Amino acid sequence: MTSGILHEPGGPYIVGGQKYPGVTTVLETLFRRAATCSEDRDYYLERGSVVHKAVWLDVGGGDGSGLSDNNLDPIILPFIQGFRGFRKLHPFEVIQSELSVISRIFGYGGTLDLLVKWLKKGTDRLGLLDIKSGSKIPVGTKYQTSAYRKAFCETAKVDKKLITTHGLLLTPEGKAQLETYKYPDTNFQIFLHYLGCYHAEVNEGIRKPWG
Repeated sequence: MTSGILHEPGGPYIVGGQKYPGVTTVLETLFRRAATCSEDRDYYLERGSVVHKAVWLDVGGGDGSGLSDNNLDPIILPFIQGFRGFRKLHPFEVIQSELSVISRIFGYGGTLDLLVKWLKKGTDRLGLLDIKSGSKIPVGTKYQTSAYRKAFCETAKVDKKLITTHGLLLTPEGKAQLETYKYPDTNFQIFLHYLGCYHAEVNEGIRKPWG
């Protein structure tokens, strides 16, 4: 799925020489408004990146080695404990983690955190989860996950009706909160509005491409 997709943090998604803006870049203004306005903002951004990496390792990403609590930063450990507690209450099988996707139709790229198969009886849908570690789940997450859903389904040829979208908040207290988005198709239309604004601002020189 990720074959041929090149991406560096803060840069475009590149396939066959074609550059695509990332979903978080498109929604950057929206997320910035929701971010903590303090001198510690860089710290929280870095902490969020480390939490994402720890979750990725915990589900067996990368070399499949998993994650050892013995060498995990004490600041990060509660986030992982919250994730594990959530997974125990809501069992799931990880289908993909940290997966880069592209929508050639709409012209954007992104990296989804987790695509899971819920193991609860009577559930045949997949869940697309975006991990958050701030004080709350930003409102833009519903648009973010809808864009990932659309791009994944376009690439994998999967019926979008089979995929639900969610924000998963992990807290420093070791808790987890799931937010489920009921109207992903409507949310995607709103994302397209932000995508159009992004291109307009780039064309008018109001903002630089990719950031």
